[in-house]
Amino acid sequence: MSIGMERMALGFGALLILAALALFFLENDEPRLIRELKVESTGEISREEVLLRSQLKEGDAVRPGDIERARRKLEKLARVKEARFRWEESGALRVSIRERRCAALVRPLPGGRIFEVDESLRVLARDVPSCSDLPLFSGPFQRRDDTFGDSRLRSLLGLWAELKRSYPILEKRISEVRLKRGGGMILYLAGARLRVEASEPFRFRDAHRLYASLAYLESQGAFSGGKLDLRGTDAVFAP
Repeated sequence: MSIGMERMALGFGALLILAALALFFLENDEPRLIRELKVESTGEISREEVLLRSQLKEGDAVRPGDIERARRKLEKLARVKEARFRWEESGALRVSIRERRCAALVRPLPGGRIFEVDESLRVLARDVPSCSDLPLFSGPFQRRDDTFGDSRLRSLLGLWAELKRSYPILEKRISEVRLKRGGGMILYLAGARLRVEASEPFRFRDAHRLYASLAYLESQGAFSGGKLDLRGTDAVFAP
């Protein structure tokens, strides 16, 4: 075969590939009717909120670009970590939402607003948190836009994870941890007027001393109130 014929064959082959690609994209860009819209999520976001934000509804004829825009809109929500769309054979469009999990409630001081944050310290909600069973971390925390970048707050989250693993009863009893501006912290216990002064960082041995001290105070009937100081070598209780 001559060089000219080879070039013609190659050119014809390239045209066939381009035509096939064009046909593929045209077919995939055809609008599809949403016969049913199914929404599943891992947390707090409701079906109504997904429909409102995505601006999709049953009976709509949508193209891939419409679904991509809906995905981007949903992932702009603070709670949404990932949004996925999948067509089913029946013509239903399934929307799967993976949400960020709330890790703590944060109250910057001075001030009074309470923020719900995930494990990366990203703000999920303000003033009306949905995870009311979480600890409240108070302190002179700095926030930039929708994220707290405070290293002391990050250390507190690490402490809380360790308490949940090693002393789950403490994790349930501590209602607030307040960091002081000059260093150190105060722990408040739920259901008791007991204030615990501790050094910073709060280490595993401090958690063990707190657990042992609370067990002793309960056995002596002295758990109703007072001050427990863990800052020295020995734990000191004052009614």
